[in-house]
Formats: sequence, C-alpha cells, structure tokens
Amino acid sequence: MSSWTRVAGASGALSVGLGAYGAHGFKPENKAYEKVFETGNKYHLIHSVFLAAAPHFSRKPNLTAG
Repeated sequence: MSSWTRVAGASGALSVGLGAYGAHGFKPENKAYEKVFETGNKYHLIHSVFLAAAPHFSRKPNLTAG
C-alpha cells in the first residue's frame, strides 16, 4: 500500500468526521455558513477520492498526488 493511499484514507476519514460535525453540531448564526461548510466538505471528500486514485492511474504518483 502506498503512502498516498494512506494519506487519502486519513483525508477521507477526516472528511466524513467533519461531515458528521456539520450535520449535527455546526449551528452558525448565519445560515449561509452552513452552505459554505457543506460545499467545502464535499470538495474535501472528492479530492480524497482522487488522491486515492492518483497512485493507481499515474506514471509519476508522487508528482500527481503531491
């Protein structure tokens, strides 16, 4: 297992944890912040998936994942 796969797993786990916090614990005064948090979390999860895939589909995984 490559080190980038481990980093992607940790990043994905962090994304899921932050998503749970956003769904249950994040109560901002301004409702627009909820949308910003949701969008940021979605991007974090998508980038974690691409980070996990980078070493498998690239000739230079350290360059691509980095």
